[in-house]
Amino acid sequence: MKKNGNILAIDDDRLSLKILESYLKDTSYRVTAIEDPEKALSLLAEDNYDLVLSDIQMPEMDGFQLLKKVKLNYPELPLIMITAHGSISDAVRAIQEGAYDYLTKPLDRQDLILKTKRAIGHYQLWLDNQRLRQELAARYGIENIIGYSKPMREVFRKIAKVAPTNASVLITGESGTGKELVARAIHYNSPRKDQPFIPVDCAAIPHTLLESELFGHAKGAFTGAYKDRPGAFENAREGTLFFDEIGDMDINLQSTLLRAIQERVFKRVGENKSRRLEARMLFGTHINLMEAMENNKFREDLYYRISVIPINLPPLRDRRSDIPILINYFLVDACRRHDTPPKTIEPELIDAMVQAPWKGNVRELENYIENLVVMSEDNYISFKDVPRVTGSEPRVAQIEPEGVPDRPLADIEKEYILRVLKAEGGNRTQTAKVLGISLRGLRYKLKAYAEDDIN
Repeated sequence: MKKNGNILAIDDDRLSLKILESYLKDTSYRVTAIEDPEKALSLLAEDNYDLVLSDIQMPEMDGFQLLKKVKLNYPELPLIMITAHGSISDAVRAIQEGAYDYLTKPLDRQDLILKTKRAIGHYQLWLDNQRLRQELAARYGIENIIGYSKPMREVFRKIAKVAPTNASVLITGESGTGKELVARAIHYNSPRKDQPFIPVDCAAIPHTLLESELFGHAKGAFTGAYKDRPGAFENAREGTLFFDEIGDMDINLQSTLLRAIQERVFKRVGENKSRRLEARMLFGTHINLMEAMENNKFREDLYYRISVIPINLPPLRDRRSDIPILINYFLVDACRRHDTPPKTIEPELIDAMVQAPWKGNVRELENYIENLVVMSEDNYISFKDVPRVTGSEPRVAQIEPEGVPDRPLADIEKEYILRVLKAEGGNRTQTAKVLGISLRGLRYKLKAYAEDDIN
């Protein structure tokens, strides 16, 4: 049987180790049993493991000391603590200090196998996500946009194609999907990367001031114009201008913008001198511009001028496979920014977040994780830390324990992979492309699934 996971088991009681090994003997996992915790730490530095199983009561170094060292050097590696029967306080402490789960002696074989499978499944999914993210960063240099789902791979492909050009790009998508991130990725992967990137929020700046913000103004052009002031068009020089929420721009100003785009010249407000527009222009909107045109709220000629290359960002509900890695990224980032110790999230809560609606998309998920990091009382975030919504609080996704799937994330992944394989008529090469993994990786997973079914 091919082994698809390495387990490091630590217990000073040799008999307990033998029992544990015998329980896992017929599974697809390779078990390394060690009585000395110090030697176990040396093995972790020498080889790759997917799970640590450790007893709590050990003379030289107890399980809590071991847990602290493991989390310090391998923060994502799951560790399941084994405690004596009835020692609930030890189990609670283990979870609070970052253990993935706990088991009680005498070990129950089914409970051991279930929790082992779940922990390794979560960890290997995290590893897959990390590898995919590194591949994307190496290939496209797009480090700040996270995702490996099929819709996001299409976004990455388009960014890579349009970045070296001067083409106008229209980035569409619901609020919170990351339109400015995509605009920045295009800029910083372009020959203009050493020039300024200037975002202009067309929705936030009053229409009466937007023209001055864009084109600048001459001294005395209007009340309060006490001196000459350059606008975004000049400040961008040969860089990139990103017009965020272009659909909210006043229709009268749209004609002025269109003329500047077409002629590549502009004038400061109150000035007759024409200036050359050197910057590249990118545009973003959450509004359906086709409907806006039908309602005479957006100019048709401007639309066709700015939408040379359209990039549509999918809402989070259409890329749920990206949610676990987004959670991990925001969790690590929030802990760093708020100078808090590393925290972990209860697996059931992660499962629930994968199923949540996230109407505010990635921005809402990021704010939600930050809320959990700041407001949680300990380093293990669980359902008790989930914020409740009242009329005065910011809107966040309502996540309840009752909504948690009754299956491990690894089983959900298995079901999804098999569903894609069926949809592709059993074509493994095409299935691997759709999933965004290597053909070898797909074969590995399918073989593991077949072995699981036999067992």
